[in-house]
Amino acid sequence: MKLTIQRGPSRPEGTFGTATLDDGDGTSYDSIELPWRDNLQGKSSIQIGTYHAVLVMSPHFGYKVYQLQGVPGRTFIEIHPGNWGGDVDAGLYSDLMGCIALGFGTGLLQPPDSDFAPQKAVLRSRAAFADFMLRAATSTNGLDVQIIAFDSPDPPARDGA
Repeated sequence: MKLTIQRGPSRPEGTFGTATLDDGDGTSYDSIELPWRDNLQGKSSIQIGTYHAVLVMSPHFGYKVYQLQGVPGRTFIEIHPGNWGGDVDAGLYSDLMGCIALGFGTGLLQPPDSDFAPQKAVLRSRAAFADFMLRAATSTNGLDVQIIAFDSPDPPARDGA
């Protein structure tokens, strides 16, 4: 099974895109990642390319998630619930430290910390994640995750992509 993420431009509020699962139904989700910041661990989205993801017990969340393997210079890149992917160095809120979150729709959402103004986010992330996990779990050999850029600025492709 394959999840294809078509990214939009990288902006301070995050890198939004569309994630489509080749489950026969063409199920799609909205996605959010951090802005591109030269692949910095905990600060940046990952490089475009295709990665294999395996089902693991997340040490952070305590439940099963898909974790991408072989991400250059990065570890523990998971697909998990989350709403915000803003550049914290620019004073924005984020649930992410390099991972990918899925949602149903996008819009302005108030972060839980009242020091932040409403910010663009993916919506209904827990529902989208639950739906994704039910559909992806039918694949016994893991999941391929292909990340495609369709707008700029965006990072270079990794070798072999």
